[in-house]
Amino acid sequence: MVVSKSELVEKIAAKEVCSLSAAKMQLDVVISTISEALLNGDSVRLNGLGTLDLRYRAARVGYNPVDGKKIEIPAHKTVAFKVASDFKTKLNG
Repeated sequence: MVVSKSELVEKIAAKEVCSLSAAKMQLDVVISTISEALLNGDSVRLNGLGTLDLRYRAARVGYNPVDGKKIEIPAHKTVAFKVASDFKTKLNG
């Protein structure tokens, strides 16, 4: 199951006992703050959940799975998430 942004807003509004528009604004602020930090090359640590890091992937040669031909994959940035150990413990029981 995937929880959408609108579902998150509804859950925040229900727990915070605030309006949907206030909850949406809060979530938008959190998302934009995390995005800005990552774009600046910073890590974002969410205690009890995990850490978001900006990673650099080097250029490499890949293969098209349909026809097996080589393709050049350019270098690019990506975001990695590492789960916090206490959250991992909760997940596994």
